[in-house]
Amino acid sequence: MDGGALIFERKHMIAIMLYLLRRDGSATRMEIYRDIANNDRMPDKFAILEDSGLIIQTQDRFTRAVTLTLTPLGRRMAEALATMDEGLRRRFLSA
Repeated sequence: MDGGALIFERKHMIAIMLYLLRRDGSATRMEIYRDIANNDRMPDKFAILEDSGLIIQTQDRFTRAVTLTLTPLGRRMAEALATMDEGLRRRFLSA
C-alpha cells in the first residue's frame, strides 16, 4: 500500500465493494469496468482489495475471464459499508 493511505480512500473502492455485494458477492472484471469505471488503475485497485483479504480473483481457464468474489471478511465489510450508506441516505434524504 502506498504511503499508508486507507484502502477506502481510493476512488471507486467503496463502489466496487457495494457492487459485488449487490451482485450476490461476485462479478467479472468486465462487468465492473462497464458499470463502475474503466481506467488503467483498476487492476491495481483489485490487487489492493485482494491483498487486503476482501476479495479473491479467479480466472476461468477457458474464457480467461476474471471473476472477483467477496471473501467472508469482504462480505462483512461490504455489508457494513451498505449499512452506513443506507443510514446516511435516510438521514439526508429525510431532512
